[in-house]
Amino acid sequence: VYAMEAKCGSLAWEVLVAGETLSPPVVSDGVILIHTSNGILQALNEADGALKWTVNLEAKMLNIRGGSTPTTACGTAIVGSDNGLVSAVMLNIGQIIWQQRISQTGGVTEIARINDVQATPVVVNGYVYALAYNGNLAALDLFSGKLMWSREIGSFTNMLVENGIIYLVDQNDRVIAVDAKNGITSWYQSALLHRNLTSPVLNKDSIVIGASGCYFHWINIDDG
Repeated sequence: VYAMEAKCGSLAWEVLVAGETLSPPVVSDGVILIHTSNGILQALNEADGALKWTVNLEAKMLNIRGGSTPTTACGTAIVGSDNGLVSAVMLNIGQIIWQQRISQTGGVTEIARINDVQATPVVVNGYVYALAYNGNLAALDLFSGKLMWSREIGSFTNMLVENGIIYLVDQNDRVIAVDAKNGITSWYQSALLHRNLTSPVLNKDSIVIGASGCYFHWINIDDG
C-alpha cells in the first residue's frame, strides 16, 4: 500500500499488507482500512502506515474475485466477507463487536455455494444494509447486528440507498427498488437482464446504470 503527497505525488510511505488488495482503502479516524482477498482486515496508521491491528475474517477457497469495501460509522468498521457474514469491528482496537450471517451455503455445485458478501454495506439511520451473492438483502441493527428483515435477493454489485428506498442490481441484472423499512419491493425492471450491469448511481430523478456494449440507461426512480 502506497501513500503519496496529494500536492506533488512524492511517496510519503509504503507498507506491505497481508494479501492482495482488490477493494479501495478506506480512511477514517486516522486509520486506513485494508481488506485483502484472503479475508484479512488490517488498520494502518494514516500518518506513517504502521500496522495498528489485524482481524481475520476468513476466506473460502472458491469465491468471487474482489472484496467488500468497509463502511465506517460510530467508531466501527462494517465489512462483508466470503463466508456470508457481515462483521462490525471497533476502529480503535480491532475488536469484533458482532457478526451476522446473511447468507447460508446452498446448492449442489461449488459455484452455487458461493455466498460472498462483496457489496459495500450501507449505513443509514442506525441500520446496516448488506447484500450477498446467492444470498439475501438484509437490514441489520448497527449497534447489535440484530437481523431486522431479510429478502432473498442476491448480488455482488453495490447498492444505492436514497430517501428510504434501496436501489440495486441483482445477480441476473434485474434492477430492483426495495423499501428500506420493511424490504418490500417497490418496483423492478427486467428489460436489461444479463447485460453485465454496473452499480446504480443517482442523477436527479433517475438512477443511471452502465451495461455491456458501452450503453448507459436512465431509469425513473418512482416506477422503474
